[in-house]
Amino acid sequence: ATQSMARHIAATGLPCVNISAIDLEGVSFPRVMPDFRTLARMAAEHLLDRGFQNFAYYGPRQRSLVRYHYEGFAAALRTAGRVCIPYRPRPRAPGLSPWLARHEDLMRWVKTLPKPVAMLTWFVECGRDVIEACRQAGVLVPEEVAVLASDDDPLLCEACLPPLSGITSSSEQSGYQAAALLDRLMRGKRPPKRPILIEPTSVIPRHSTDVLAIDNADLAQAIAFIRMHAGESIRVTDVLGRVPFSRRQLE
Repeated sequence: ATQSMARHIAATGLPCVNISAIDLEGVSFPRVMPDFRTLARMAAEHLLDRGFQNFAYYGPRQRSLVRYHYEGFAAALRTAGRVCIPYRPRPRAPGLSPWLARHEDLMRWVKTLPKPVAMLTWFVECGRDVIEACRQAGVLVPEEVAVLASDDDPLLCEACLPPLSGITSSSEQSGYQAAALLDRLMRGKRPPKRPILIEPTSVIPRHSTDVLAIDNADLAQAIAFIRMHAGESIRVTDVLGRVPFSRRQLE
């Protein structure tokens, strides 16, 4: 969706319902959208249940809806006595493409975060970028950085390495409410003053958050090795070859 497209639709005078999370300045259509406050609270509860003490957020906060989403997550964490570290991009280095500059800055950021840390991202694409940045930065997912996306695309989430956890909403409910609102407008009735909010249904846990927070970096490395080789005939001695533990310590 673009502003020019939205203006063209508005100029027709025909009933229109916005069912996206995109907020276009200067154009206001009746809207059916996810309930980002409830979604953020659900994300915070999921990550707190895994014992994390450190939290972060990654997304384009220059967008109003993303700021709203982040603030809901930070507020839920404050209620639990925790704080959230948002991503703040640095000025782009000369000579780098926008994508490469953002990727390198994301690698820098994940390295600086206190570990272990649980991160909520704006949609699957942002979660995928975080996982890739962690991989190239040598940061373990989920042992050092657990990643949860704010939506769920089974194909894209399963294609990540490790698979990305997400939060699902009812597409059927969104479609039903949008059709009902469009019918209301076509019969000449006034649109609602506020957006119709669709609550998320559940967290879909995958490998990217399938962990309990572990403060010991060597122990996190040991667990990561076991996860990666769980289908092989590994022994305790194989694990000891990867971490500076004695057998007694590891046991």
